[in-house]
Amino acid sequence: MKSARARRPTTVCSRRLPRYRSGGAAETWYVSQTFKPMVVRIDGRRIRDWGSFHAVFKEAMGFPDFYGANMDAWIDCMSYVDDPTAGMTTQHVSPGAVLTLHVDEINDFAFRCPEQYDALVECSAFVNWRRAERGEPAVLALSFYKSPAG
Repeated sequence: MKSARARRPTTVCSRRLPRYRSGGAAETWYVSQTFKPMVVRIDGRRIRDWGSFHAVFKEAMGFPDFYGANMDAWIDCMSYVDDPTAGMTTQHVSPGAVLTLHVDEINDFAFRCPEQYDALVECSAFVNWRRAERGEPAVLALSFYKSPAG
């Protein structure tokens, strides 16, 4: 009988970070980040409308009680998954890591709720774009397989 091995944290990337000397000159150095990958599963079958979309994500991500249940609030909460001090979610990743949203039953979800499906894709991209504009790394990835129509 094989023994179950505990999953080790995975070194996913090495990032270039500026380091400043006492004289103010910057030099580039590399830091290897080690962390356990974070995957949050979303059951697309539970999403039927905007209300259920926000309820499912609030439950899965641990959004705060003051969560506004709209896409602006969703973007705000998802933008801080690497900052536990922000209090925007109970699911966190290490700084520089990416949280993967794995959406089950995506074909059913996309067919039944095309507006919410499009918003999920667009707003996930917007979270990463907004962070990039501030010089921060992307923090979200979507994982699903949407089979071709037909």
